[in-house]
Amino acid sequence: EEFIFKNATYRRVGTGKKKRMVYEETAKIKQISQRPDFNGKGFILETKGQVRPENALRIKMLKYHLEINNLNIVYLMAHNQKQLLDCIQIIQKIK
Repeated sequence: EEFIFKNATYRRVGTGKKKRMVYEETAKIKQISQRPDFNGKGFILETKGQVRPENALRIKMLKYHLEINNLNIVYLMAHNQKQLLDCIQIIQKIK
């Protein structure tokens, strides 16, 4: 959900000796979204090469959402073709 962060915000910019802290104006914080690659009846399938830190946080939040809302959904993640084929077999067993 979007919200407005009203407190002061400073962030570091620059590199090397030119690093400095910069004040940022109050801004609207955008909603975080997670769009799975495949979303079916009873399962969510993500196909990712390498998981970056921001994706790991989104995945954790998605799993938390599924848990607190008591959604009986199987979450699958495949990083390569072999894992994807394994996921397909699991999905076929779910149905």
